Amino acid sequence: MAYVLETDVFVKETKLVDVSVEEYISIKIKRLRKSKNYSQGDLANKLKINRSSISNIEKGKQNLTLQNLEAICKIFECKSSDILPF
Repeated sequence: MAYVLETDVFVKETKLVDVSVEEYISIKIKRLRKSKNYSQGDLANKLKINRSSISNIEKGKQNLTLQNLEAICKIFECKSSDILPF
């Protein structure tokens, strides 16, 4: 299990939520994508995969490959430790 900060925009409250590793990674990728104002299609094009794969990764239904993790890190100029909970 991993912990992620969840912010409730309606009550301006931040709390730690216990999530699985898959959920943690999916949340981090979605946050990175949105921080650059990329659509799922934009990110999919940069990774040369289909949009439904990005959707499934963000839902935790599809595992992220090491190749895609490396590419995402390059796209968002971050380290794998910024995405992985360990």
